[in-house]
Amino acid sequence: MCKKFFFIFTLLLFTMSATQAANIVWVGFADTTANGDQTWIDLLEAQGHTIITEGNWGEIGDAEITTMNNADLVIFSTNAGFSNVFSTSAEEADRWNSIEKPILCMNPSVIRGSDNYWKWFPATTTRLNVAISTIEADEPTHPALAGVTLNAGNQATIYTSTANGIYTVDGIDVGNGTLIAHMPNDTIMLIAYWEPGIETYDGSGVIPPAPRMVFGTAYYAQYCLNENGETIFFNILNFLLTGAVKGQAAGASPANGADDIWPHDITLSWTAGELADTHDVYFSTNFDDVNDGVALISEGQDETFYDIGDLELGTTYYWRIDEVNAPTPDPGTITGKVWSFTTEVYSFKMPSANITATASSQESDDFSPENTINESGLDPNHMDQHSIVTEDMWLTDDANFADPAWIQYDFDKVY
Repeated sequence: MCKKFFFIFTLLLFTMSATQAANIVWVGFADTTANGDQTWIDLLEAQGHTIITEGNWGEIGDAEITTMNNADLVIFSTNAGFSNVFSTSAEEADRWNSIEKPILCMNPSVIRGSDNYWKWFPATTTRLNVAISTIEADEPTHPALAGVTLNAGNQATIYTSTANGIYTVDGIDVGNGTLIAHMPNDTIMLIAYWEPGIETYDGSGVIPPAPRMVFGTAYYAQYCLNENGETIFFNILNFLLTGAVKGQAAGASPANGADDIWPHDITLSWTAGELADTHDVYFSTNFDDVNDGVALISEGQDETFYDIGDLELGTTYYWRIDEVNAPTPDPGTITGKVWSFTTEVYSFKMPSANITATASSQESDDFSPENTINESGLDPNHMDQHSIVTEDMWLTDDANFADPAWIQYDFDKVY
């Protein structure tokens, strides 16, 4: 005799996340008080971050790499990158590109496409002492620019008067990265992002293991940011550390990426951004419709939840919450991250390794109850079709038949 069994179960998974103070490696000048490094460090420490300063890393070895990989974020100052700090060799560039934690480079000189440099950026020349106060956004909805009011030309003043000028690279082609902002009326990149796992530009040979960003700031680490600039700086830090930004909705439920979600009576909920007045809800089975802001299902609602009702089995859904801020202090809308979850499938196969089959008896080892769970006799092309050969089945022991005959399944844990 042979029977097939199908088991259906539901797993509800909820996770919580919170942004915490980070351990940040600041790569700058040995004497942080001699130039501008200390001002930046003080700013970061005032936000509760722990700053690790290692000074002149002329070359990095295993110890320095371990220090950076044990931190949460690495910031490469405009005081780094010179002969007394940064050694330009192919081996050195490879070591920097191997860092497994996010890097914010504020000295774009080292990312150029020349031999022995980091090769995030295709162009090979830098621009020093650039007098600038304003950026022009190429990606105005990028989280790095959240909370920054742009004018009709997508421009905003973010730099104060800088005696040393801005230090950046010449060009706005960021290869396979994302150009977030550049200098108006010029081809000077100021803010850019490269995703992990994607070659920085075709032919570079550099595939970063963690996110990489550039933020062009003043020569010799001179502090040069106004209130808008500080907002961008902290947005970038939060984006690299958590993928979130100040003011964004957080705490998605169902949790982002969760699967096996019971599809009936689902309520979306979230934690409001700190400045939020109302909330716009986007929801769809199409990622692009949510990402592009097409799938709006609720606008200007007060509640931080939305009853979505019953959904389909085995389907991935995408959703986003845009926070519409109160009139003060930062008016405007902060675009949310696109979250997703997948409802449980109608049925799925339980691995036989998770099940132990026993029975009242068996004719021999060839007719074990394990045959009912180990795919014995199943057609690999038609898994619902079973052979009628007795050796592919579980058979009771006819010679010592006991009534009743039974088969039992024990699982390795509760499902």
